[in-house]
Amino acid sequence: MCTLTRPATAIDVLITEDDPGLRGMLRLILEGDGYRCAEAENGREAVELARQCHPRLVLLDLMMQEQDGFAAAREIRTDPGTSDVHVYMLTARTDTETRRKADRAGCEAFLTKPIDATEFLDLISVAMQP
Repeated sequence: MCTLTRPATAIDVLITEDDPGLRGMLRLILEGDGYRCAEAENGREAVELARQCHPRLVLLDLMMQEQDGFAAAREIRTDPGTSDVHVYMLTARTDTETRRKADRAGCEAFLTKPIDATEFLDLISVAMQP
């Protein structure tokens, strides 16, 4: 289920998270700071929506049904239409191998759950700079 929160405008952040409560919380944090958001609940939806809306940043949960964050990141990175989009991984996993896989998949940043809202917004602002 892809959900555009403001379909008539450009998208800043595509939030991809299979937990609807966390997805909604991330959206509230981001929109509260002025970002325009869209939502996807799995990697396949994220890739499709990234192609349609070309967000500035795709935030990917790692472990999701249908397509995980690694596979979605690789697809976004290899598609000429989305290869310039910032891709950040969000996961509860903190091990070195997961971080390496995220890096190899094309993720620019690795965020761990639970998030600190201030640090999260600081990191997102880096991707939003021209």
